[in-house]
Amino acid sequence: KVTLTGYGTGVVASVPLAKDIARKINRTPGQVLLRWAVQKGIHVNPKSNQVSRLKENLEVLDFALDDEDMSALDGLDVPKIFYWNTSVLVPQGFAAKEEL
Repeated sequence: KVTLTGYGTGVVASVPLAKDIARKINRTPGQVLLRWAVQKGIHVNPKSNQVSRLKENLEVLDFALDDEDMSALDGLDVPKIFYWNTSVLVPQGFAAKEEL
């Protein structure tokens, strides 16, 4: 059963707890959340076309979150679905099959 899927909308990385931990350890909220997943044994496949983001994504292998931060992030387990806003990918005027 696969229960965790995320897309880079930035919604999850905007959670205040992720920002607080990031500030504390001098990382980005995205790095904190990716590192949390790696430490939980969750396979992550971050994607970016920006060299700075590719570097940032690899840097999650250079540090570890302490038990207190891991537990705090575990507490964010809420039944919410975050998804990619496909409207930014679909050209204006494109009609879905159901609309034709």
